[in-house]
Amino acid sequence: MALVEKGVAAYDSGYYDKAIPLFDQAIAMDPEYYLAYYEKSLTLFRLERMTECECNYILILNLQRLPNLVLSIYNDCK
Repeated sequence: MALVEKGVAAYDSGYYDKAIPLFDQAIAMDPEYYLAYYEKSLTLFRLERMTECECNYILILNLQRLPNLVLSIYNDCK
């Protein structure tokens, strides 16, 4: 997904705050695309936003088992 690639490029360049909205857009477009959550989690970790980082990792772990619940949980974690 192009948005995730742009987010990764922003992350790799050290623009962590610019990467987050790109990952959020990718998630909004496809709430089951686990890679967007993963990349966002890495970025949140770099920003030391640990609660949000942990929430995203939990979503990744539950994505395959509970896909209909993931978006609801994600919205609560913002």
